[in-house]
Amino acid sequence: MNGNVLEAIDDQRRVILLSKYEEKYDYRPRHSSGIVRTFISMGVAFPKEMSSSISEFKLLKVLDSLSIKTDFSGVIPQLVHLRYVAARIEKGLSLAKLRNLQTIIFKGLTVLHKLEQPLDIWRMTEIRHLHIRSPLYISNPVEAEQTLFLNNLQTLYLYNSPFVAEIIRRSPNLKKLKISDYSEHPDWPAILDSLSLIQDLETLHIKWTIFCGDNFCPNLKQLKLTCTWIPWEDVKLLANLPNLEVLKGDRAFDGTYWKLDEDIVIHKLKYLLLNGCYHLERWELAAGSDNFPVLEQLILDSLYTLEEIPESIGDIMTRKFIGINWCGSSVHTSAKKIQQEQQSLGNYELQVKLSYEGMKDEEREGVALAGSW
Repeated sequence: MNGNVLEAIDDQRRVILLSKYEEKYDYRPRHSSGIVRTFISMGVAFPKEMSSSISEFKLLKVLDSLSIKTDFSGVIPQLVHLRYVAARIEKGLSLAKLRNLQTIIFKGLTVLHKLEQPLDIWRMTEIRHLHIRSPLYISNPVEAEQTLFLNNLQTLYLYNSPFVAEIIRRSPNLKKLKISDYSEHPDWPAILDSLSLIQDLETLHIKWTIFCGDNFCPNLKQLKLTCTWIPWEDVKLLANLPNLEVLKGDRAFDGTYWKLDEDIVIHKLKYLLLNGCYHLERWELAAGSDNFPVLEQLILDSLYTLEEIPESIGDIMTRKFIGINWCGSSVHTSAKKIQQEQQSLGNYELQVKLSYEGMKDEEREGVALAGSW
């Protein structure tokens, strides 16, 4: 919609704004407020008076204004029919009347690490997807007036939350979880215990916090570790995840030498990304590469000191793609050598992508197997 937006959307149920507003127009709503059900803004700036007038769309079910740096904390509580909300807020707000909400995505107007406003979500039994950044944080379920389990919650992003273990225990059907914490967590053993209770968790992303343990998430399929700096000798614990298919490590591991013995097998791993392992010099696999029997994609990014890729990677019958970005020339040479050896055996299916200039997203991810999360 261009120009006088609120005049243009009369009699429209779904509205997406794609262009900048023009100050000369009047943005007060007319007779369309009872019709609009979906309002989405994609990178569009508009005046504050227009954001306040959105509260008059009383039957609104979908509000996505995340791209707008305007405080919506006064608007959201008035839209009692909302099922999906993505917005920036400056202060705490009450969600007591928004019982239909299924997806909540809240961010602050500025980047703050300090937690200031608790958000009580413990009576929102319909909630399915929850992503909250500071200054908001999820309130302590132990102190809730009515302790409930969020049985419908599938996706959860916890950012510097002080009540991680308690929240996870009350979200038994999670499928996707991200834990981001810039401080050492004193109750990490309790967090691992709570994770072991979630039988359906398939995707886990741990960022800026301690990671250890060998008994959690039996059905985990995708694991992403960011800035965890795990010693290479502890990577063997991942072999205890019988269904792991995707492993992404972004500054996740630390040390100069990584060796996997024959008894360490990650049976279902198809996709392996190692990024920012700045100190890794030598990498050895067991003969025949039985450590990764079904590996399809290997992505190495910013491994400046690595000498070469293990030759046994070429013995994996399922491998399809090797991506090398910002690694030493010897790594590039070893990747090409693996490809040439396979071609000499009549196998022309293995793709090798070498780059010093940065890969495109689709090349870095390989094919769509690993997803985007």
